[in-house]
Parts: sequence; structure tokens; C-alpha cells
Amino acid sequence: MSTQACVREKNGKLSLSPSFNRSYVHAELQKVLGVKIPPQLSRAVALTCEPQKVGQVARAIKLICESSGAGIESFLKEFRDENLSREISKSPQAFSRICAAAKDEFLGALDTLKQDAVARAFAADPTGVSNAIAEICKAAKANKAEALWALSTTGISGAFAKNPKAISSAFLSIIRDSGAHSSGAFWLLGSKPLSAAFARNPKAISLALSRIALASGKNASDAFSVLERREAALAFAKNPEEIASAFEKISSSLGEAAVDAFLLLSTREVSIEFAKNPSKTAESFARIANSMGGYSGRAFSKLCAQWASAPFSKNIEGISYALEKLGNTRGIALKSAFEVISSRDFINSFCKNPMGMVDSFIEASKISGRKQQLLFSFYFALAHKGFGGREFLEQPQKIVRLAEAFSQTDVYYYLRDAFKRGDRDSIESMLSALDDPHRLFAVYGITPLTDYRHHWKAGRELAREAGVGIEDREVFINFAYAQDKIGREKTIAIHREFGIEYFARYSKEELESLYGQIGENGDDRPLLLVAYNKFDDIQAFYGGAKAREGLAGNGSYYNTIFIEAETEEQFYRKAKELGERYFGISALILGGHGTARDIRMGPGESEDNFIDLSDEKEMRALNGLFVGEPLIILESCLTAKGIGPKISQLWGAELFAPSSHTYLEKLERDEQGKILNVVYKSGGTRFLRGEPLAGQDAQ
Repeated sequence: MSTQACVREKNGKLSLSPSFNRSYVHAELQKVLGVKIPPQLSRAVALTCEPQKVGQVARAIKLICESSGAGIESFLKEFRDENLSREISKSPQAFSRICAAAKDEFLGALDTLKQDAVARAFAADPTGVSNAIAEICKAAKANKAEALWALSTTGISGAFAKNPKAISSAFLSIIRDSGAHSSGAFWLLGSKPLSAAFARNPKAISLALSRIALASGKNASDAFSVLERREAALAFAKNPEEIASAFEKISSSLGEAAVDAFLLLSTREVSIEFAKNPSKTAESFARIANSMGGYSGRAFSKLCAQWASAPFSKNIEGISYALEKLGNTRGIALKSAFEVISSRDFINSFCKNPMGMVDSFIEASKISGRKQQLLFSFYFALAHKGFGGREFLEQPQKIVRLAEAFSQTDVYYYLRDAFKRGDRDSIESMLSALDDPHRLFAVYGITPLTDYRHHWKAGRELAREAGVGIEDREVFINFAYAQDKIGREKTIAIHREFGIEYFARYSKEELESLYGQIGENGDDRPLLLVAYNKFDDIQAFYGGAKAREGLAGNGSYYNTIFIEAETEEQFYRKAKELGERYFGISALILGGHGTARDIRMGPGESEDNFIDLSDEKEMRALNGLFVGEPLIILESCLTAKGIGPKISQLWGAELFAPSSHTYLEKLERDEQGKILNVVYKSGGTRFLRGEPLAGQDAQ
């Protein structure tokens, strides 16, 4: 190719010599590349007046297509953009460096280069611009697409054109600190509120995003999603440091569970409140997290529900103080209580009067003790089905009345039965009786408890002296009963020795006899161990004294000892201790609500609260403590269908067990007082070493 030269026409415009005009360049490029060339590209190359640029541009295009996998024809279509055509013509090497760094995301790089401000900057300093973009692409790795997209937005591309080094430095800071979550950060930067703020102050915005990413760790993408809300984004753009501090506080309080808090912050209503006062909102969230501990994640996730987030947003601070009080209350069934107050039925009432409802729940929990979960779940079920009307939702003291009734009467038995039948009239009648104590106790009262219900404070004082730590009104009333029947000293001694808390299950004679068994008394009568549970939801075990009449005392055939246990470990340990003390157990009465699989001893669903079919090892360990062929009597419904025969087999015992929902009606004894037969109200079975005795079912 001969040397070409540009000439200047009289009007001052540049013109090309005939041998290096646009037509010539167009033909040469098309010949080298073998495809149709956009006129914008051939014109831009011709305007350089540098013949060598034809070959340089062609080589650059081929190299870019080879490294990115793009087809030359589709790639060349991009050069219909005049800025791109001028840039590759100006510096093919710098242009190639950008595309090589972007690789398969080269189209994103081209979008940045198409911006007028970037094009002018490239024309002035192609090396500086190409180095900055290449550095971002290299660092971004899998998140190149989002980084390049953010860079190509109008606000950021303008700032980049003015100071490529400062913007690339800010991008690199985000990539370094956000890691795999930097895509979310760049998505935010490209949004309208943040791109303008970033363009004004890239260092402050990138530092704030980095702080959020570092604090939230693997939950960074969820944290960034909060700022996608317009209100939060505007607040962040205005004061990035305060927003970053708020995120740090939430993240440090919740750890990995912060994801649920971020989801709640992402809801429209809560994000609006967060934008108004991020510091106060963060403090409220931290207060909830610190008080609810391991349950805090679940608490925030419940509040994310559409029907919960709106009322929550109206009183975030008040609710956080209420939940802090709830969470810091010792002994409360926190999960059960929060499940109720955060439910669709209760959430509006709770958010209007959070402290009032929490105070009522705390009071009810202290009354109900071991029945807390039962109380909260049943209270929720009643309200959910519309029983009791709106007052159940709007008058939180109703749950206190219900707790009092559960602790002093067997109204729960009747309520549960009516609930199963769907008997609305009976349920409404029983609920109305909660506000009429005389009627409640007259119809549903259990005499031993009803008579002492007003003395529960004295009973609490005595229980504390005995070492009882649980808050449970029913237990306190039982201590008041015992104090009246046998006095303070004997009550305390019996509790400490045998774990008895539900004294009203036993007659005065039984308690006096039990007190006489404390210490070494040398009693050589056959040991009858009577073991009852510590969770009786329907108060079924207060009526057993009549069936046991004559079993305790000096004139009895048996040395009868009563114990109570809340866990299987307590039962096995106490049975072993007494079996060793009295040289073996001749008979055992075991009482607890039963199924075919287990016998419940305490509240909750922990395996430790049940004697069940998985206890074979523990049962075998007791085998050597039984005398001869022991007698076992189960006061546990349905146990004849599974666990009963298993116990009979493992202990080589004669065993009586109910096969239906029933109760122990009578123990038939011989002239000496030895138990010969067991009579249930209905459906009992008699076993010997695990096998049912044909024709000898218990009645």
C-alpha cells in the first residue's frame, strides 16, 4: 500500500486523499474480515488518516472474537455505534485489552464504552480507561456482568469518565469485601437512587456497602436486598454511614439468623420505618434478638408474613420492648407464647397493645407452669375457631382467667371434649364461667384444689422453702393442701425425699404413712412403689385415693411408697434407689397419660419426658430389683396395646394395663391385703411375662 496523506480543503474540513478514502478502507476491512462492515467503522478508521489502522483494527476484531467466542458478523454489528467505532480506531490495543478482560461478558464492556462521557475519556486516555475496566473485570470474576452493568449506567459512567481510577478503586473495594455477594452490591449501585449518590461520593458508598457485606457475611445478598426498596435506598444514599451501622448492629445481634431480620426489613412497611430512623429500628431488632436468643430467627420470620409486617411497622419500638420483656422472663414457654401473639388472629391486637398482651401472657405462664404449652395452644385454638368472640383477641386478661381455671379445676377436660365435638354452646358456656368463679368451681371444681385455691401464695412460700423452682399455681395450691393436712415440716420433708408436688392426689393417711418412710425404718413388708407423673393436663390423677384405700399405713400388707417424676431418668433413678433400700420391689403402680407407645411423665415433646418403647436398656437395668414375679399395674390409657406387654416381658411380670381410655376403679385384694386383680372402668388386659392371659382380662 502506497503512503497516503490527508489534505485540508478550503473550508477547513479534513478530506482523505483518493487512495485512502472511506470506500477504500471499507473494501479493505471487508476483504480481510470476510463479512459486511458497518459504515460507521470504516469511516472512523478512515478518519484516523493512518493506513496501518486497517490491519490493526482487523486483527483486534479477530482476536476479540476468538477469545470471547463471538461470531465476527454479530460482533461487527456493535460498531454501528459511532463511539465504539472511534474507540477501536483510536486504540485497537486498548480496546482489545478491555474485551479480553471481559471475555464472555464483553457486551457489558461495550455498553460502558458506548457512553458518550466514557468515549471522550477513552479518546483522551485509552490506556488509563482500558486499564481501569480491565482491572474491574479481572477482580469481579463471576460477577463481571453486574459490575459492568453498574459501570455502564448513566450516573456511574459519567463519574468513571471523570476519574476512572477512583471509580475502579471503589469497585475493587466492593468486590474484595462482598466476595460472592458483590453482584448484589453492583445491582444496587446501578439503581437510580444509588448510582447518583455513588457518582458523587464513590468512596463513602463503597465503604458502606463493604461494611454491610463484611458484617452480614453469607447473608450479604439478603442485606443488600433491603436496599432495593426505594425508601431504604434513598436513606442509604443520604446517609450511608448510619445505614451501615444499623446493619452491623443487626448482624452482630443475630449472627446467621440475621437473614430473617433482613427479610422483615425488606417488606414495604418496615423498610419505610427503617428509612425514617435506621438506628432506632436496628436497636429494636437487636433488643428482640438478644431477648429471644435461638428463637429470634423464627420470631422475625413470623413477622415477615404479609398480615404481620404492616401492624408491626406501626409500633416497632413498643413491640420490641414488649418482646424483650417476654424473652427475658424466666421459665416462660417462649416459642408457644410467640406463636400465639404473632398469629394472624392475634397480631393486630398484639401490635396495638404489645405490653398489655405480654404482661398477661407472663402472668398466665406463671400460673400455668407445666401447662404453659397446653394453655397457649388451646387459647390460640379457641380464638382461631372464633370461640369466645373478639374479646379473646382484645382482652388479653382472658388467658389469665383460662390459666387460673386450668390450675384449679378440670374445666380443660370438658373444654377439650366439647372442642372435639364442635359443641359451640357448651364451649361458650364454659368460657363465660371463667368470669364467674362461683359457677366455675361449682360445676368444674375438684374439691381438694378448690378448697385451697385462695391459699396459693402461702403454698408458694412453702414450695420455695422446700426447693421448688417452677412457677406453677397448681403446685402451690397442692402445697397449701399439704400444709393444712400434715403441716409445713412434713410437707417439705416429703417433697425433698420423694419429689411429691401434687399432694392433693393423696389422702392425709397416705401422706402421713409416706412421711413415716423417711430414713432407715427397717420395714420388711413387700415394697409397693406407686409412681405418678408430673404432667396431668386433665387432672385425672386426683381421684385415685379411693381405689388405693387401705394400701398405705401400718396395717397394710404392703410397704407403700409414693414418688412423682417428671422425666424417665427421675423415675428410673428413684425406683433403683428405693428398690435397693428395701431389698427389692414386689409391686409397682405406674401412673401417667398413656398411648400404645409411651407413658407421659412430664410436659413437652422431649423423649426424656416419656417412658416408652425405646427404654429397653433402662428397663432391663431395673429387672434385678424386682422380687420374684412382680406385679405391675399401669394407670395409663391404651398401654395394653403396646408398651404394657413389653414391660411385662422385660420384667418377667404379671401386668395389668388398660386397652381403652379409662381409669382405675378398684384393686381387689385377699384377706391379707395382697392385690389379686385390677378393675378398670372399662377395657383392661392382664399379661404374664408379655403374654395376655386368656379369659383373665381385667374388668
